[in-house]
Amino acid sequence: MSYYPTRQLCNVGVTLLDCEHRTPKASPVGYPYVAIPNIKKGRLDLSEVRLISKEDFESWTKKTKPQAGDIIVTRRARVGDTAVVPLGLDCAIGQNLVILRSDGSKLDQSYLRWALQGPIYEEQVRKFMNVGAVFDRLNCADIPKFEIPVPPLPEQRAIARILGSLDNKIELNHRQNKTLEAMAEAIFRQWFIEEADDGWEETTIENVCVRIASGGTPSTKVGEYYNGDINWYSTRELSDTFLYESSTKITNSGLENSSAKMFPENTVLIAICAAPTVGRLGILANDATFNQSACGFIADENKICFEYLYLHLLFSRQKLNNIASGSAQQNLNVKIIKNFEILLPPSNIVQKLKCVVRPIFQQIKLNTKQIMTLEKLRDTLLPKLMSGDVRVDYS
Repeated sequence: MSYYPTRQLCNVGVTLLDCEHRTPKASPVGYPYVAIPNIKKGRLDLSEVRLISKEDFESWTKKTKPQAGDIIVTRRARVGDTAVVPLGLDCAIGQNLVILRSDGSKLDQSYLRWALQGPIYEEQVRKFMNVGAVFDRLNCADIPKFEIPVPPLPEQRAIARILGSLDNKIELNHRQNKTLEAMAEAIFRQWFIEEADDGWEETTIENVCVRIASGGTPSTKVGEYYNGDINWYSTRELSDTFLYESSTKITNSGLENSSAKMFPENTVLIAICAAPTVGRLGILANDATFNQSACGFIADENKICFEYLYLHLLFSRQKLNNIASGSAQQNLNVKIIKNFEILLPPSNIVQKLKCVVRPIFQQIKLNTKQIMTLEKLRDTLLPKLMSGDVRVDYS
């Protein structure tokens, strides 16, 4: 229920711009072609975006050319996900995506971004969604019928400023983490790939870890195994960074009555099953468990540090994926991982690496914690602002 009057998008000056219903060829260089997988948690993730040629870009943007502030909405698969087009990005949008753009007369574009998130918007998505055998979807004709709360324009702008300031800090931390990650990777590449000594020992990962094991899943048929306070990660949650809080939690009973295992802080996780997640990594920020599609490593700190193990697995991802793609199921397994080769540098070199990169990893960890805290604050505040339960001073 909203304190503010609700209006359909089509009645407050919002226009829907559709995509080209065809797919261009990928290009080694060119312009980003935004597709559904690039839209994550309200923002664009262009780390693995497809590129298209200049000619295709011009063709695909004749009808719909995204501009800064536009809201991209997914119509299929993860139905109703949104992302805002940032300043300075020239891109085209892919199939099953549309753009929503306000003329500003009754609805501020920056407010529209937030009105298309949260429980009120999700209710509209459910109302108009067509449930299919393979994919759920939204029709272009239905999206303009979505009803959203419409406060006075000055109040819209105040709401957008509050939520935007939180999101800007989240984005700043994401960018800082990207820079720190690149620094750590550059150090590893230089020391252990480009300048590696031929005399360094070659061994297996099993010989530099005190524990390696896959996880397990408590029976989903037993309710008392779930909704506890023990973090339990699926491979979908591995995103090459620290893991603080899982979307699913299990109970002590679930842990004790399954093959799930508790692993400590700084355990390195790798996804070993279910393409395309094979090879994705994570580092536990606290004690946790995980499913059988992941493998956990506790580094032997007398031989290597967990940062070295993480970076080695990161740089070995393609090799591991090649091994996985050579099997019938395109999976890895614990035996393969245990026998995977790793260089064992002299202890003084490992200690030097630890002194250099541990502060970097600690800052990434702190930033990740702050991102999680800010996201919770933003996501808690958003529905209260949209409903009018929390009012803002816009005088």
